[in-house]
Amino acid sequence: MGKRIGIIGAMDIEIQEIKKWMGTYQTVQKAGFTFYVSEFVVLTSCGVGKVNASCCTQLLIDTFQVSAIINTGIAGGLHPEVETLDMVLSSTCTYHDVRPVQMASCFPFQEAFIADPALMDLAKEAFEKLETGSRLHVGKIVTGESFVSSSQHKEEIVKGYAPHCVEMEGAAIAHVAHLNQVPFLIIRCISDMADGNAALTYEQFEIQAASLSANLVCLMLEGLSGSENETSTNEITMGPEDFKVVDACLDKLLDGHSAKVGGPALTTSQKFAISLKGDGQAWGGICGTLQLEHFHINGLAVDESLRGQNWGMKLVHALEKQAIQTGAKIITLSTLSYQALGFYQKAGYEVYGTLPNCPVQGVTKYHLHKVVAP
Repeated sequence: MGKRIGIIGAMDIEIQEIKKWMGTYQTVQKAGFTFYVSEFVVLTSCGVGKVNASCCTQLLIDTFQVSAIINTGIAGGLHPEVETLDMVLSSTCTYHDVRPVQMASCFPFQEAFIADPALMDLAKEAFEKLETGSRLHVGKIVTGESFVSSSQHKEEIVKGYAPHCVEMEGAAIAHVAHLNQVPFLIIRCISDMADGNAALTYEQFEIQAASLSANLVCLMLEGLSGSENETSTNEITMGPEDFKVVDACLDKLLDGHSAKVGGPALTTSQKFAISLKGDGQAWGGICGTLQLEHFHINGLAVDESLRGQNWGMKLVHALEKQAIQTGAKIITLSTLSYQALGFYQKAGYEVYGTLPNCPVQGVTKYHLHKVVAP
């Protein structure tokens, strides 16, 4: 997770505890929104409703390049197991006032937006440290442009979506985060049960619910900041010795993948080279690498003075024979448009892929293969 985390609440009461936790910060005004900016956190309140939430989220991403977004706030409970002051983490978010078929068939073609697993795990760990008698739930959160305060409206939403809670900003924030490929999590504390008594219950529990959700976010931020400090000694380097380091890491990864599926070690490979010599000097050669049943020709060279005498084809056939003897069933190679495409096609290789303007403008790279054993 990067250093800068975006935190959004709809109302000021939903971010007050987080602002206290931040301590010192700079205030930035943009398009009517106020952003409280520290080295690690950018905190803001977006106002009520989907449009406000969407605008604020995009500004947060564009202006401050946040690497993750947490939306904190209060909601109305819709699930039979959810009670007032319980906490809900979004497994998914969607709109209850937009038809699912419209969500699926129109850009960005998502019926719901999926929360980030790493943020979810962090929230669960943080909840264990939260001093509260509330329970934690993971489930669907739905968003719409209305405060749900009637049993009939509640029943309609429950029947259509089976969510844990309902509110007015979460899915819009998740929507924008999804479009920008920014990890997100929506957190809600239940202030009312979205029924005929919702207005009275909301007034009673609004501040307490907002504080509980914000306190959970503070504990998450402590976990994230601690994680950043633990890994602060890491660095990206590039040098001659790094090839061996990366090679070893890749070998470990590939062997791990092979072990998971019970397959052979992917890092087991053999290199072969056949040279063309005469009169005490080398005139050319061909080399390649065998990995399991796949042989790749890395390169072929013949001195200009010997071209037109079929030495290139002889070298290819010699290497093919060696490849087949060592278990290869398919041979691949790559060539450029100004090199030897026709030569390899004459040798029985077929093009299976092309890359125009590679490695430079006006040049095409061809990928070829030849099946040599069933």
